[in-house]
Amino acid sequence: MMRATSCLFGKSLVVIEAAECISKLAFYSAGKRAAISERTVFPIIDLLAHEDTAVRTAASGALVALTISEAGKLQAIDANVVEKLRASLDAEVERDILVNEIKS
Repeated sequence: MMRATSCLFGKSLVVIEAAECISKLAFYSAGKRAAISERTVFPIIDLLAHEDTAVRTAASGALVALTISEAGKLQAIDANVVEKLRASLDAEVERDILVNEIKS
């Protein structure tokens, strides 16, 4: 059982790092354009429902960075962000995640 838990934790760390990288890159115009052209908004939004709080925090931060631009907002709308944010806001208890979701 310990191995399965550490494997899951290891996967979460990779997802956290990836979301944080997207977030940092998206604060630069070229990085934001590249991330949006690769349609990263879709998987980032899906991570808002992840069981790991740290993954949800990183994903919500990346979503904020990606949806600053109109192209990011349009992609978020295509990804059904309104319904997914509504569900996440109803269930979320972590303050940092709630703050980021409000910014989106």
